[in-house]
Amino acid sequence: MPKNIKVFRRRLQESRMKDKHKINRHRRNDLTEPDPPHGREYEEKRIIEVSTGKVEAAKGDTVLESRAIGSCVVIAAYDSRQKIGALAHTMVPGFPPKGRAYQRTKYAGRAIEEMIDRMIRLGADKDGIEACLVGGANVLQNKEDSISQENVASTVDLLHKKHIKIRAKAVGGTKRRSVSLYVKKGNVHYTEGEREEKVLWKTKKK
Repeated sequence: MPKNIKVFRRRLQESRMKDKHKINRHRRNDLTEPDPPHGREYEEKRIIEVSTGKVEAAKGDTVLESRAIGSCVVIAAYDSRQKIGALAHTMVPGFPPKGRAYQRTKYAGRAIEEMIDRMIRLGADKDGIEACLVGGANVLQNKEDSISQENVASTVDLLHKKHIKIRAKAVGGTKRRSVSLYVKKGNVHYTEGEREEKVLWKTKKK
């Protein structure tokens, strides 16, 4: 059976599992970034959901987020000097076959190129871009399933070739994850399974 068919069938199974878990997709205009234990700061934020195979970049008081991340890998990229961020929700390792124009950014290689281009168009410095990775889980717990590992390995290799430093990772395992990039502050938060949201990376002020 062709490898791409196996991948798409696996995605279908993951999608059915996601429906069973009844993931809450409700979005609130007063979404807040968790602050230290002394309290919370409530601010209105623009929220952009980045679904599978999509790339989004933004600046200002914006939250970029991806939910129900299984074997996919989401790249959270940030330029701390220009305060510009992006999410790339990749699905397949490597690059798309020649001549394929549809959903090219579901492939890690093309998604990373698009992510960098969009950030630069908003004013980012390519040399100042850093990244965090979330995903790459074997949600179906199939011992013969290697796509999650291939996704992580491909993404790490491609970012290395682009000279983009990876600052933090929440990858592997068997639990579905979510990730949120708070663009104004450059902080990356994530959830794993039913656990509470945690901070993956806080950008150092420059």
